[in-house]
Amino acid sequence: MRFTPSIFAQLLKAIDRRSFQAIVDRHAGDAYDKCFTSWDHLVALIYAQLSATTSGTVRNSVRWAGFIS
Repeated sequence: MRFTPSIFAQLLKAIDRRSFQAIVDRHAGDAYDKCFTSWDHLVALIYAQLSATTSGTVRNSVRWAGFIS
């Protein structure tokens, strides 16, 4: 059986992570980060927007799906 990435994963591919990380570094976006990085935050926000999920379940849902650490 052939692996096919989810539609959500395909949407995330459109975002250049190197450029995103460069912007985060330039503005010290992860300066006080302990475990939830700016990338994790962006992924959670996109997921919540597309799925109309309430804030209490976003992080657990995205983590369960394997998109964040």
